[in-house]
Amino acid sequence: MSEIIDVKGLLNLSGNDENFVAEILTLYVKKASSEIDEIKKAAREENWKKVTFILHRMRSSATPLGLARLQASLKSLENDLKKEITEGADERLDEIIERIKLTVLGAENQLKHLND
Repeated sequence: MSEIIDVKGLLNLSGNDENFVAEILTLYVKKASSEIDEIKKAAREENWKKVTFILHRMRSSATPLGLARLQASLKSLENDLKKEITEGADERLDEIIERIKLTVLGAENQLKHLND
């Protein structure tokens, strides 16, 4: 289940500055893609502290974009890993990564509409 970035909310926040919103979306696409690679590597190495740190960063990125459900999933896994609850973490992380990939695709589509 993916979410759609709240472009209207970003526009309201920015005073209807489409260039600013496009910049935010572009940054999100780039950052999310690199964080996915980074978190996959940390998970393969079972470096759960690093995974936790990256989840926290990803959660911070999701907040201003209005991605509440994604943010909640990131926070839930982050909290479990802080408590050293790693059972099922790989599967949860895979699900989160797939959701982020869909969100990135959505952001790319929204960028195209902003640039039209």
